[in-house]
Amino acid sequence: MIIYKILNLDEWKQFQQQKTFSGTELDQEDGFFHFSTKEQVKVVLEKYFKNTPTVILEFNSAPYENVFQWDVISTGEKYPHLYCKKIQLKDVGAVLDPKEFL
Repeated sequence: MIIYKILNLDEWKQFQQQKTFSGTELDQEDGFFHFSTKEQVKVVLEKYFKNTPTVILEFNSAPYENVFQWDVISTGEKYPHLYCKKIQLKDVGAVLDPKEFL
């Protein structure tokens, strides 16, 4: 399954330099990586990243199968989350422009 991670440009730069990423501040606070489906990206961008330059990272969830989980949020929707310490740059399938989702 393809899932998407939204990062601001500073987070993306850090991920590229370190080749691994331990999560956004919210990911670290919550103890898991927040991801979205393609259909959910627009809502997340508009709600949490308005006026913030971002990139959208495409991931195949297969390498993370043992730490992948659907969680129901307060709206009743299910969002994909990864319960792991780090994600790997080598697992990024594509870097997408947020405009593709708006």
